[in-house]
Amino acid sequence: MDEPEARWYREWELWLTIAVVAVLYFCRLDAITIRGEESRRARVAVEMIDSGNWIVPMQQGELYFSRPPLQNWAIGLAGLVRGEVDALAIRLPSVLATLLTTIIIYGYARSWLSRLGALTAAMAFASMVEVIKLGRLGETEAVFTATLGGALMVWHWGYAKGWRPVWTWSLAYLLAAWATLAKGPQAPVYFGGSILVFLALARDWRYLFSWSHFAGLGVFLIVWGAWHVPYQLAVGWDNVLAMYTTTTGQRFIDRRLSRLVEHLLVFPVELAGCLLPWSFLFLAYLRRDFREAIGAARPHVVFLMGCFAVAFPTCWFVAMANTRYLMPLSPCLACLAGLVADRCWHAGRDARWRVIWPWFVSIHALVAAGTAVTIVVASLVGPPSFPLGQPLWFAFPLATVMLATAAALFWARTASDAGRRLAGVLGVVVLIGGTYVTVGLNVQIRLSEFSAPRAVAAIKRSLPPGTRLVSVGRVDHLFAYYYRDLIPVADRSAATVENGPPNDYFCYDRRTVSPELIRFPHQIVATVNCERNFNDKVKRLMVIARRLPATAVHPGRLADVPKRR
Repeated sequence: MDEPEARWYREWELWLTIAVVAVLYFCRLDAITIRGEESRRARVAVEMIDSGNWIVPMQQGELYFSRPPLQNWAIGLAGLVRGEVDALAIRLPSVLATLLTTIIIYGYARSWLSRLGALTAAMAFASMVEVIKLGRLGETEAVFTATLGGALMVWHWGYAKGWRPVWTWSLAYLLAAWATLAKGPQAPVYFGGSILVFLALARDWRYLFSWSHFAGLGVFLIVWGAWHVPYQLAVGWDNVLAMYTTTTGQRFIDRRLSRLVEHLLVFPVELAGCLLPWSFLFLAYLRRDFREAIGAARPHVVFLMGCFAVAFPTCWFVAMANTRYLMPLSPCLACLAGLVADRCWHAGRDARWRVIWPWFVSIHALVAAGTAVTIVVASLVGPPSFPLGQPLWFAFPLATVMLATAAALFWARTASDAGRRLAGVLGVVVLIGGTYVTVGLNVQIRLSEFSAPRAVAAIKRSLPPGTRLVSVGRVDHLFAYYYRDLIPVADRSAATVENGPPNDYFCYDRRTVSPELIRFPHQIVATVNCERNFNDKVKRLMVIARRLPATAVHPGRLADVPKRR
């Protein structure tokens, strides 16, 4: 059934995949504002560049305990190349990591799937809802997925194809070490647990307890230790422990039974939504006759499902776990989706489950047509503030593309030849990815709060020359990113002492410091809204104030904050 594996890196299907993913992820990369954890990661990178200390992650000159610094290094290097740590520098590592992941998926899947099956697996990963969102942002998930997901697939690729064991273990452990430097202990737990379960099921203890395995483990320790050892020498063991446990420990704060029960019910549904549209294909695995048709791919299915089975409970039974924590397993699930498509294309007429692919494509044809109609109607009759409304010069061409996509999907639903199969896969990717980088980004732009960069720039211009702004407590990381200069942290008790912070101008985050606690005379000179989206209720508010002489009347009062742009 499967075509013989050739030099997969020369196949046009791989290069088509690279081209589609590159367009999908580089298109409008800096269109939306800095959001989420992007400014936090970027601020650490900026301080690494400024200080020359690339070992110890810092924020505002103080130790920062979130995760090891691989993401910060990548952002910092991109910033050095670009000359500044801007939106493109922040997001470029994630995009390149996503592109690398699709290449690894294609190569791995090509060792046991047809060329179009491997293309489908790679395209499925790149067009999953959560991947296409986080893979374009300067978050840790995309880099973590490329390293940990890559480590799992490279290991099984080498194991199944009979590579020299020392190379298999060493390459896999190299990627696993980078994954540990990206997000900490989650990587070795998922990597080691998945391989242990697979080899135990295969009863291949000789491969597990071999000198090649220990050589690979040595590669892991050398790469990980190259950062860990100097970091521990610089900050001490207690701070090392804080680096690995602070973020993970926050997932266990809410221990209410009601919250856990709700999470147990909702989390699988949310995860299926994050894997859309390809999660529909997983229904095939519920059918016994489909499982019997897996054939020679069964060891790969066992391995991929085993990886997911090891990781899933660590998020399902933790009430505050997020679906993004399982994103490194998305490449494994994408390969399973590619297998379903591949088997549907080659199944005989007596295989009732082969209708899964025609139904999958037909549903997306209807969605594409509905998307075209929705865009036109929303743009013609919707109010100006309606998020889905688009400029007419943009709405009609986009609707035309969606209608053409619907027609292509309807034509491709039978999958009777390679051209129709390829059209079906590309049609789904164009529908999901194209809608996100056009309408999806336009909606986010319309809802985004753009005031922070301008407000911070105005504050810097208004401060007297030579003034160094200090903070009472940690500042909002978005404010610190846009301010660019280091903002030293004053002792929090400075808010209550008579003389206040050591500088005339200071700032504080309203979420952590209440104005009533500042008991010395001061005057509020500006406020900065650090919310991602503009709305009526501003929680992330930075306050900039000037200390007054001790004899002055206390005029400190929170200024009115504009509710709309």
